[in-house]
Amino acid sequence: DYNSRRIAIMQQNADTGTYNATRPQTTSRKDAVGLALKAANAIKPKPDQYGDYPPGTVLPGWGDAFTAAKNAARALMPGATEAVLNEIARSAAQAAGFRPGQTRRQASAPKPVVVDPTTGKPIERPK
Repeated sequence: DYNSRRIAIMQQNADTGTYNATRPQTTSRKDAVGLALKAANAIKPKPDQYGDYPPGTVLPGWGDAFTAAKNAARALMPGATEAVLNEIARSAAQAAGFRPGQTRRQASAPKPVVVDPTTGKPIERPK
């Protein structure tokens, strides 16, 4: 009957983690690229209010962004082929501002504090 079928579908939804087990949700390539782009952007360290990074910060390279984006796409599209995952990861890493061949590099040192010679107080840098 109707209620028992409905309960069976709800149980299957809970077991499979899908919204509608009779017609499972599919992921579009646009969604996968969006998530991969978020993953590639997430590995970038955040500068402070002046645009400086803490001492010892290593800025990620192309390989780091590509790997993060590919892993995110693989999590969202587990049945996708390597070629599709590579294409999604490449486009997401490029959209995040990484370029092929870009290597990890040390962040530049923070700019020195400028002192006003007349007062001896530090000059506030523009934000």
